[in-house]
Amino acid sequence: MTEKPFPGKTEIRAVILYHFRLDHTVRETHEQMVAAYGDWTPVERTISNWFKRFLAGNFSLEDEARPGRPPNPDVIEAVRSAVVDSKMSSVRQVSEATGVSIGTAFSILKESLGLRKFFWEVGPSPPDSKPKAGTGENLPGNA
Repeated sequence: MTEKPFPGKTEIRAVILYHFRLDHTVRETHEQMVAAYGDWTPVERTISNWFKRFLAGNFSLEDEARPGRPPNPDVIEAVRSAVVDSKMSSVRQVSEATGVSIGTAFSILKESLGLRKFFWEVGPSPPDSKPKAGTGENLPGNA
């Protein structure tokens, strides 16, 4: 059996809304989504939270704004430089080098720079290999 590709948050939420509008229960929704999406199905608690949101009249499928300020572009560039130029290999090292908290460094690596995993091996790949996600070779501004 082939692994199903990740459907995306908006698609998952649209399916939850579809089941909500059909008056399905959270459990029925979860069971049918497991059949369609396998491991990508959210847990029943997440589906329940979306049902509550829909019951309250909020049918937006987008994330709600969260408190906190977005990272400064200079800080994002400092974190990117720490990873790419200095070959830092842990969130703690990036945090210490840039003067931001570990949480902020992690958030910038994940959300602003698009690294899903921060590999311990940060550096150039052998000449005949493809860049791995998270090695810094595919970061914005690193041509």
